[in-house]
Amino acid sequence: MVTELAQGGFFQGMHKGMTLTASGLVLLFVLFTGLGSDIASSVFGATRTWIESTFSG
Repeated sequence: MVTELAQGGFFQGMHKGMTLTASGLVLLFVLFTGLGSDIASSVFGATRTWIESTFSG
């Protein structure tokens, strides 16, 4: 298995595609939370409830 890690620059030692995708997702979550805090609150609350009920044990 060949790993495509950057050899120099800002992304040294990181996979560029994975790093950019993760950064983009974090940015989207921050924007979603900042611009629609009421909707984000209900979505995150429902998600938390689902996770707690599904994986509690």
